[in-house]
Amino acid sequence: MRAIEETAQAPQRTLTPARQDPLGPGGQTMLRRAIIPSNVLSPPGLRANPPMPAPPSVAIAGPPRPQPKLLDRLREALRSRHYSPRTEQTYCHWVKRFIFFHHVRHPAEMGEPEVNAFLTSLAMKGKVSASTQNQALSALLFLYRYVLDRPFVPRGPRLDAPGTLHHVMVRGIERRRLFATTTDRRDFVARLEAVVGATGVRVLAWALLPNHVHLLVRTGHHPLATAMRRLLTGYAVAFNHRHQRHGHLFQNRYKSILVEEEPYLRELSRYIHLNPLRAKVVRDLAALDRYPWTGHSTLMGRVPRRWQAVTEVLGAFGQQVRAARHRYRQFVADGLPQGRRPDLQGGGSGGVPGAGRASPPSAGAARGGPSMNGSSAPGRSSSTSCTACPRPPPGPGPRRRPPSPP
Repeated sequence: MRAIEETAQAPQRTLTPARQDPLGPGGQTMLRRAIIPSNVLSPPGLRANPPMPAPPSVAIAGPPRPQPKLLDRLREALRSRHYSPRTEQTYCHWVKRFIFFHHVRHPAEMGEPEVNAFLTSLAMKGKVSASTQNQALSALLFLYRYVLDRPFVPRGPRLDAPGTLHHVMVRGIERRRLFATTTDRRDFVARLEAVVGATGVRVLAWALLPNHVHLLVRTGHHPLATAMRRLLTGYAVAFNHRHQRHGHLFQNRYKSILVEEEPYLRELSRYIHLNPLRAKVVRDLAALDRYPWTGHSTLMGRVPRRWQAVTEVLGAFGQQVRAARHRYRQFVADGLPQGRRPDLQGGGSGGVPGAGRASPPSAGAARGGPSMNGSSAPGRSSSTSCTACPRPPPGPGPRRRPPSPP
């Protein structure tokens, strides 16, 4: 019993947990290794093995990545510059036409001569207006500059190249008269003569009708737009001053049609000079021979004008002047029964209808004349517009006042 009591009275021993290493398991060992030099831990003969280098990464060989096609690169360049989808579609269209025009040659193998040949073909054979040619030119310039990294500045459409033949038509606004008196006609002819001397343009055929004008001209060292601007602006200002009027005189811009040399030079010369007879301004062919407001009287030798290119027209009918005039007059007489000639309204098969309607300044093409020079002349002409000048669609009739209720 005594032993049991002693055991009960003995102080109880408590087991205290082991102190945890703040550095974690093996922390002290790692600390000692960090403090003690490596030559103390391991003899010089027993060096630690260097760390094993990481195995090199092995590239898996695959098929070569295909290069994007030319049109895909063009689309990417257009989209990166925030061009509209419509412009993207148009540019791709013109680039494809350019490639097929040169027998599916890559544009990288071509340059400025091929671009100029393509644009000239559009003007001479494709019946493409000047504004559309500028669109094609812009597409090709973008292709060479941003896709092929070969920027250049081509000469552009050859509508204003020296020696190009144009059929020009000018109409009065609302079909009204451009020439109210003989003084107006003399003023216009005098200004035309001055423009010929200043710009080098050659006038082969011309006719002044009451409400419109026809000119068959060959461009010189100045663009056609420069010659027409000088002619029309000066005449409109003088006309308004003489008749004490204000506003526009000409309807929109003049119309310029590119003409092929053969055989449309002779055909258009006859067609233009017969306009006064078809419009019943003169009675017959004999009166047309003496009519002073057309180039026909000059070709027949009745009204001499040094500024008109007589030799160039008569040269198409013969070398001798007398024989050439006889053949020319017979040629004109044979055209009387023909009447309307739709094939000549576009300058022949190679004409460019509307080439002077809307052309940006960069095209260097036949741009329209000034539209800020005058409005309607006194009086309105009837049955004097020729078939080459298309009629505007008729507008709505006058509004009638509704009847008053009973």
